[in-house]
Amino acid sequence: MAVPRTRLQRFQSQAVFAQQSAHNKTSHHMQTSLRVLTQTAVLLVSGSLVLAQQPTLQERVVALKASLAASQAMLKPYEWIETTVVSLKGEEKSRQMNRCYHGADGQVQKVPVTAPPAEEKKRVTVHRNIVTA
Repeated sequence: MAVPRTRLQRFQSQAVFAQQSAHNKTSHHMQTSLRVLTQTAVLLVSGSLVLAQQPTLQERVVALKASLAASQAMLKPYEWIETTVVSLKGEEKSRQMNRCYHGADGQVQKVPVTAPPAEEKKRVTVHRNIVTA
């Protein structure tokens, strides 16, 4: 059974409800403000980290030089054959082959490779002697 309320009791309950509602609105507003503030701080920190991770021009140059030195060091044990062909008007005049490698001083060393001599095409003419009797 519902207890009859007096006017004062109704007024007090409405005032308590209004206070709770105002508190909830203020609390919600504070939570929203805190959330926005937190997100802004996270964005600022992450943005500064991204900027901090960008290397300067000088750091890029140093990294490039280090990369080139490492690449050259990896290529030093390799050797190759270099072939130089000199031709004039479509006719091959000379051919030279060298074995190339990186020496102790870091310079490319070239050692001539003895190639089999190119066979010259000789014209062979055959003359038949015809003997008539």
